[in-house]
Amino acid sequence: MFGWVPPDFQRNFKAIEDAEYRLRIRWMIFAIVGLLLIGAGRYVYWQTARWEEVHAIAIDQYQHVEPIQPERGKILDRNGVPLATNLKVLTVGVDKKSLKISQRALADTLAKYFHRPSSYYLDRLKVDSQRYVVLEKRRMPEDVERFEALKIDGVVKTYESARFYPSACAASTIGKVDIQNRGIFGLERSLNKQLSGVPGKMYRVRIGTNASTLDLDNPIMPAINGADVTTTIDAVAQQIVEEELAATVDEFKAQCGYAIVMIPQTGEILAIANYPSFDPNNPSPSDSLGFRPRPVYDLFEPGSTMKTFTFATVLENTNTRLDEIINTFGGSYAMCGKVIHDDHKCGPLSVEDGFAKSSNIVTLQLALRLRPETFRNGIKKFGFVQRSHSGLPVEQPGMMPSLDNWSTLSQATISYGHGISVTALQMTAGYSALANEGVLMHPQLIKRIDWTDQVSDEYDPEVWARPVSAQTAATMLQLLHRVTIMGTGKEALIEGINVGGKTGTAKKLSEHGGYMEGHTVANFIGIAPIDNPKLVCAVVVDDPRAGSKYGGIVAAPCWRKIVSRLLKTLPSTSTQSVPVSYVGMSPSGRVTPDLTGFSPTVAGRMSLGWNIEFEGKGNRIVRQDPPAGFVTTGNRIRLILASGVSQSDMVTVPNLVSKSIRTAINELSSIELVPTVKGVGRVLSQNPIAGTPVQPHSAVILMCEGGSF
Repeated sequence: MFGWVPPDFQRNFKAIEDAEYRLRIRWMIFAIVGLLLIGAGRYVYWQTARWEEVHAIAIDQYQHVEPIQPERGKILDRNGVPLATNLKVLTVGVDKKSLKISQRALADTLAKYFHRPSSYYLDRLKVDSQRYVVLEKRRMPEDVERFEALKIDGVVKTYESARFYPSACAASTIGKVDIQNRGIFGLERSLNKQLSGVPGKMYRVRIGTNASTLDLDNPIMPAINGADVTTTIDAVAQQIVEEELAATVDEFKAQCGYAIVMIPQTGEILAIANYPSFDPNNPSPSDSLGFRPRPVYDLFEPGSTMKTFTFATVLENTNTRLDEIINTFGGSYAMCGKVIHDDHKCGPLSVEDGFAKSSNIVTLQLALRLRPETFRNGIKKFGFVQRSHSGLPVEQPGMMPSLDNWSTLSQATISYGHGISVTALQMTAGYSALANEGVLMHPQLIKRIDWTDQVSDEYDPEVWARPVSAQTAATMLQLLHRVTIMGTGKEALIEGINVGGKTGTAKKLSEHGGYMEGHTVANFIGIAPIDNPKLVCAVVVDDPRAGSKYGGIVAAPCWRKIVSRLLKTLPSTSTQSVPVSYVGMSPSGRVTPDLTGFSPTVAGRMSLGWNIEFEGKGNRIVRQDPPAGFVTTGNRIRLILASGVSQSDMVTVPNLVSKSIRTAINELSSIELVPTVKGVGRVLSQNPIAGTPVQPHSAVILMCEGGSF
């Protein structure tokens, strides 16, 4: 009885179900249409407003950009000798899955090429669980050449450019790069933008999971190589300075030493050295003290070498006469509650004798004749308390009290080099001004930047100031000469050459303020020749602990050894003429470096890119062919070796330039040297140059008028 449903109710229920169904269908249609509209809207949005982003994503799925690394620019000395260059280095790895020979056979093969035990490679292959294992990293060119021809399936050879420093000289100035070839200090850092160049790029299209091919629809953008930087440094001068400085620091067991050599007429820095130094090709954590460019960074109180600028300022601004007698008060002078002493007690001294004997009391009395602002400005005009903007990184300006903190006592102590902090570069530049008729030149380290073969930036010498007149400068040269004749600088005398200079000894400054008792800084700054200045050299020895502590005993002999060698060997400082082979030669030729006097190892570093042939046996190069300074389109240099020859057995080559052939031959024959004459007339140039020590019976090439090498 309950299963019966009235017919009308059945019809109404069915109608309700049909209506709900149609409503659901209608909502489903609305939803689908809405989703389609949203999708279409998003499609339009991505294809219009964000089309570039979509396009980039699509391109990235089938195309990738491969960078082209530029070659880092070279750093060269003034003659084109590379101080920092690039080498092709080799990294050797192995894909274990692709290796077709046994690991033992691979280890034995690599051991023969790279001179390591086989166990070294076997251990690396076993310990490393990765499929690809690096076995050798950044091997040098000699290894690349040997290993290049070897073909072993599974061995992967990767080549890259690595920075190399051929002579490892001027290391703290040149600086170093990191593993990514970015400069981290020195010129490598300060000129990193110029040296780095601009990377290029090429486009490649993926044609598989691990394969790609060049995209010919997109042009290759070549890399722009870094600029080559030519410095004012002379590699030979740098080597000489570093050798003599190291010997002096070791002899006196000093903490360190540093030196600068400058051409006074231009401000060009020929050499800038500090010791201890480091090998930029193989640096170690213990070398950190050698990273600091001390000649421009370390501040020290100069002591008596500052008296030169005091006397120059007084002579420039007063009517003081050199023969005026000054009372020294028995070597002790009381002022402002202090007693100032002379190291050597003397009676009354003339002004010129007070300078020669380095009297503090004479100096301060002269300084106090000037008003404070006149004295301070006079000292500052020589380049103190300011940076020279020479191109040297991390240069310090030095310190001197301002006029607000000035006192009579500070003027007195500054006059003889205490209470003022300077750098070796500032002292060298100041003495160069006196050697250059009173004209101070900006110290210069960068000579030229070659962006391309056709585009270069030349840096000409630049006048900085004129602190004193030519007359005052000439008077100061006379006083400096007397110091080496009758004063504290006798150890700087060079036989046959008139020189001048000043010694200095001062207490060492403490990093925490004040002075370090028992510790001194010894220095000597001199000019040579004094009657025709060609070089100004400063030598600073920090904290000598063995023997003497005075500049005249410690630094002056080192200065003498450096300058005497430089005057004999450098064309710019001797009467040796420029080689005739420079005349009319194409600039595309290469200039042969001067390798005489160096060991085969050092010569090899200095002659990167040359094909070196050694003749004879020995540990020193006595001759080379072609001679130094010869412009050639070839790359071969023949080096003659000798050993077991003491300095006393060597013969010094005389200066034969401008002499007649007959006179030159007679001079050479008299000292058992063999002349080789090319051309006729007078001698234009010679090889070896004047001053070079050679063995008896060595050949000397005389280039005369009308001849050619």
